Amino acid sequence: MLRMDGVPVCTFGVHCRGHIWSPLLRLRKTMNEMLKKAGIFERHEVLGADGEEADSKIESLLKLVQDEQKIYNIVFNEIIRQVSVDCLERGKILAELRKHYASLLYKVPIHIKNLHDEILAIRALDKRLTEELINFKSTIKHLTNELNDVQLHDQEITCKAMETKEELDEVLKDSQADASRLLDYHELYELQRHRMENQLSKLIDERNLWTETAFMLSLKVIEKHKMMTLHRLHLFEELWHNIISQA
Repeated sequence: MLRMDGVPVCTFGVHCRGHIWSPLLRLRKTMNEMLKKAGIFERHEVLGADGEEADSKIESLLKLVQDEQKIYNIVFNEIIRQVSVDCLERGKILAELRKHYASLLYKVPIHIKNLHDEILAIRALDKRLTEELINFKSTIKHLTNELNDVQLHDQEITCKAMETKEELDEVLKDSQADASRLLDYHELYELQRHRMENQLSKLIDERNLWTETAFMLSLKVIEKHKMMTLHRLHLFEELWHNIISQA
């Protein structure tokens, strides 16, 4: 790497020898060419621009991290190889550092993907809940309309019931009046019947009286003038009357 004054420095601050500096420059050039060929810088600019959906940005970011990680692994491996030539221990430290760094970079996309999946699941749940809420509101509106219709129908039935009740009250009043008149007629009929029965009874009594009187007079006339034939007819009449009465 380079110091602030431009002097090449190896890891741990030790100056690099001239024969090592040339491969490092070539490696650095190769790394930049690989980054440029993979379009890393342009893809970073695209990710920073607005207009792209969040889901597409996350997918693009994960792909970009993976592509960059491949390039950095290649560069790390070459640096470790070059350092190990001069100092094996430094190479081992760099190798271990690269291992931890690679493990960290490997976990980051996984965590981002898991987080992305959770976000998608939450969005799907929110969408489903929103749809259910919309359906619920629609159902409530439909039920409210039906309830209004039922209330209107109930009001109509109530009005008709009130009208029917009033009509029934009128009919009941008329019926009560008719019943009262019918009772008056019945009482009048009973009075008339009793009066006629009394008159009939009197007429029967008068008829019986006149019949008995006429009969007594007839008997006296028969006895006085010796009318035996009429006397026999009278006896036959009484006998016939007794027979009919017994029958």
